[in-house]
Amino acid sequence: VEEGCLSAEVSFTKAAMLTMEQLLTWSVEDQPGRLHSPTPDIVHRCMNRMRCWVHLADSIVRAEFPDFQIMQCFRVFDVAGRRQLGKYRLLTGQERKALRRMAQLANVDAELLTSQYLDHVGIAKQSHSKDASLLDAWRSALERMGSRQLRASGAHPQ
Repeated sequence: VEEGCLSAEVSFTKAAMLTMEQLLTWSVEDQPGRLHSPTPDIVHRCMNRMRCWVHLADSIVRAEFPDFQIMQCFRVFDVAGRRQLGKYRLLTGQERKALRRMAQLANVDAELLTSQYLDHVGIAKQSHSKDASLLDAWRSALERMGSRQLRASGAHPQ
C-alpha cells in the first residue's frame, strides 16, 4: 500500500501526504494554532493500518464481486493524462499485467495484444485530447489504423 500509494502520480494518499507536509496555521479569537507534519513513525504506523484495511477491502470485493479484477483490466483504455515520451507511450507494470490478463481471458497471444495496444494508444490519446470521449477516441484510432497499410501487411492478423 505505502509504496504504491506514494509512488503513484495521482492518488488520494499522495495528495494527503503532500498537504500534511505544509504547516497549517489558524487563529480563533486571537489565539494562534498550528499543525505540524506527522513524524515518519506516525506515517509508518498509519500506512500499516491502511495496508490492513486495503487487504480487508480487497478480500471483500473479491468475494462479493468475483469479476471485479477482470473489469479493472479495462483501465488501460483510459488514455486521459497518461505519460508519453515523444511518440512512444510507456507501459507501467500494472498495464502490462492487465493486458496479459485480458489476453488470457480472450484466449489471444499477450504479445500480439500488447503490440496492437501500443500501435493504437497514441492515436487514441491524440483523439481524446481533441475533446472526444474515450470510446470515440478508441473508435477513431481503430478506424485510422484500419485505413493504413498495417493490416494489409499482416502486422495484426484478425
